[in-house]
Amino acid sequence: MTQEATRRLRVAGAVLSVTGVVIFLGSFAWWASCPTTPCGGPFQAISDYSGIDLGFGVVTALAGLTLIAIGLATLVRPGAWDLAGAATVAAIVVVVGAAASIVWMYVIPGDDKEFYWPPFTAVAVGILGLIAMGASRSLRRS
Repeated sequence: MTQEATRRLRVAGAVLSVTGVVIFLGSFAWWASCPTTPCGGPFQAISDYSGIDLGFGVVTALAGLTLIAIGLATLVRPGAWDLAGAATVAAIVVVVGAAASIVWMYVIPGDDKEFYWPPFTAVAVGILGLIAMGASRSLRRS
């Protein structure tokens, strides 16, 4: 393996590790607010929900942990290109989980739920998933 390929793998591993940490932490952050308690309920009070509260954050947190593990393995063992497929799947799970939460909160009607727009954290987690997907593609090319 050339020095350039090793450097590219280490950069991809670092990107996967950092995006995985931020995705994991973002899964526990605020994703939505409702003007009632519970959301769609009878009481007037602002309810804040994290990604974990909504359920979608559990999926993105687990995928974020997977990205961290793959990124660290790539940093420790630069020839870990065989993990590129798993990194790609984890990144796709993050993007799909974030997109599904946005669709569920703002597109699909039901239960008189009224979430405030825009969902900054869910969008940020989805964008980080796309960045991780690009890094996993870089693993494959090295």
